[in-house]
Amino acid sequence: LYGSPIEELEQANILELRHGIQTVLLRQLELVKTSGENTRLLSHALQEEQLRHLEIHISQVELRDQDIILIILQDVTDQLFTDELRQRTEQRFRAMIENALDLILLIDVNGHLLYASPSLARIMGYHPDSVLGTRMLNLCHPDDADELKDQWLAMLEEPDAMCQMLCRMRHADGSWRI
Repeated sequence: LYGSPIEELEQANILELRHGIQTVLLRQLELVKTSGENTRLLSHALQEEQLRHLEIHISQVELRDQDIILIILQDVTDQLFTDELRQRTEQRFRAMIENALDLILLIDVNGHLLYASPSLARIMGYHPDSVLGTRMLNLCHPDDADELKDQWLAMLEEPDAMCQMLCRMRHADGSWRI
């Protein structure tokens, strides 16, 4: 992380470490003493001005009848970047789904609705939360139920397959919509 050979670090006094890490570690040691927390997240610029995010774990342990301070530094920069990227992607996906004009449903393997996009209210007259847990077959016209079951079973047998069918669904007002 800091470019120091392991042999140098094994023999080093904390005050002799390079790149200003000694100041950071001493400050963290003091925070551990005052706060009682022994794990902290900190940001630290390396000599090349590259900002890295470090998780620092500091604890006092006994080794060979001697109290020592154990310091574990873990570079979590890439993990934090990945987490932030995933969160932005999820927010963008959610915004896209929630603002779509088309109706989007997530259904479990038993045919129960897990998610309905907000467009359900405009298209079918139901508030999305009101249909969660409902079996799709309960909203399907009885004359279309067998074909829907057959298509459903085919999708379960071959999950990557695509299927397309028209099915009449009951609107909240009791009428049937395609």
